[in-house]
Amino acid sequence: MGGRKIVEVDERSIGVFHLDDGYVARTGRSWVDPDRTRVRSYPVTTDGERIVIHL
Repeated sequence: MGGRKIVEVDERSIGVFHLDDGYVARTGRSWVDPDRTRVRSYPVTTDGERIVIHL
């Protein structure tokens, strides 16, 4: 738990994060400035040892 990885999918960077209740995948900009934060979340499932991001 607590791991993370940045992957490139269709020319966009997506962060995959391992949380207490599973995985979450997000893109975003400006994590520091809340007035400029734009984050898109994607559903994530697991298939055996693979993590699948549903775009």
